[in-house]
Formats: sequence, C-alpha cells, structure tokens
Amino acid sequence: MDYQISAPASHAASVIFRNFHVREIGKYEATEENVAKIIDVCTQMFRIVPALATVVRSANWANPETLRKNLDQLREAVLALDETRKRLPSYADDAPAEQSTKRSYSASAPAAQAAKILLQHYAFTAKNTIRATEKNLAVLVDVCTRIFSVGAAVERLASSRLWVGKDELASRMGEMREALRAVELVRNALPTRSLGPRVVVRTVRNIEPPRLTSEQLRERQLISQEVSSARTVEEQQAVLIKAGFVKYNG
Repeated sequence: MDYQISAPASHAASVIFRNFHVREIGKYEATEENVAKIIDVCTQMFRIVPALATVVRSANWANPETLRKNLDQLREAVLALDETRKRLPSYADDAPAEQSTKRSYSASAPAAQAAKILLQHYAFTAKNTIRATEKNLAVLVDVCTRIFSVGAAVERLASSRLWVGKDELASRMGEMREALRAVELVRNALPTRSLGPRVVVRTVRNIEPPRLTSEQLRERQLISQEVSSARTVEEQQAVLIKAGFVKYNG
C-alpha cells in the first residue's frame, strides 16, 4: 500500500519534539518523521483514519432511510475498520494493577506500546516541565492521536449488530445511529494536518539541558504531579493545554 504518515501521528511527533530533546540510541535518526512512523505503526492511525472516513461516507446516521439503503455498504466499511482495530496492541487480562488505579490515568495499550518502542530507539531529555518518562510519552501519544477514543468508538459500532437483516433494522436503528454518531464525532476530533512546518530535527549528542530556576523547578514538579494524578483523559488533556504543551486548531 502507498504509505503516508497520518496527521494524528505527525501531530504527536511534533508535540514530542516541542517538549523533549530527542537523541537516537539505535539505527533510526532522531527526526519527527521517524518518530511519527513509529507512532503510526503502533496506533495504526494511517489505516484507521481512511477507514473512519469510509464508514462516515457510507451512511448518513441522521437519515434513517439512507441508512437502510446503504446498510450493505456500511457493513463492509465497518468490518474493514474493525479488522484494523483488531491489529492494535491490547493489555493482557493480567495487566498490572496500575491500569485500574483510580488516581492515575493509564494510557491506552497502543499509546503505551508506542512509548515503549520510542524509548528503545531514542533518549529523551525534557525541555520544559513534562518529565521524559514512558508514562508521559504514552499520555502525549494518547492525547494527540486520540487512539483511546477511536478504539472505544469502533468497538461500540462493531458490537451494534449491523449484521442484522433490513427487516430487523428498525428495532436496532436507535442503537446503530448513536454508534455511528460517536464514530463521526471521534473522526471529526482527529488532527487533520501537522501543526507546524515539517523539518528534519537533528540533535547534538550529549547536549546539556538548560538550567532551571528555583521557580521553574517548583512549577515543573507541580505539573508533573498533576500529570501523574489525572484520572481521565480529559483531565490529562486539560493539564497539558493549560501548561501550553498541547494545542488544537479546534
């Protein structure tokens, strides 16, 4: 297939480079493009974005009559999207207890996998207040690609029994329309282009991070504590937006 880096993965890489010095420790050069490719593979956004668009085009959830006419086409589109969702990494049934801790936000499995792979190939040094930890990288990937909401919406749609016949559709219409609406909202919330110019970023080896003042250190510690204690994605995103590290066009 012709591969082009997805906008969500490109956005995530841009945010990572905005907040960290990145140095290669393996064979892959420390560029936004290479980081974006790793994120794309782990989150499958390069497949998910066009598949979501196909589902949205296949049927107008707001028009029940159009939905009935296009049911077969919609069913094929949803099956293709769900097959892509099944490619995503997932947590095992015996996942660490941290994943269920109420006081700590846990990134989705695809985002956690992306962070793990990134740390195998690159060394990260904080530029600002976000510490260069595996968890914080995973949260950034999660928030920037919104893979956590994509997975949930697609799973909901796939389980809405689109496979019923047209005669049974009437009783399932409300459930199906709500699931399709959720998918469209998720798709509309995805970044549609890279934020900032596409450049190759090269980092001098053994670069010394800038020295922080006492006030900056205190601020860094406070934001780090907020990041660690965020309970939901919305809370995590609010912390990042408030601190000025994540921005959206919308």
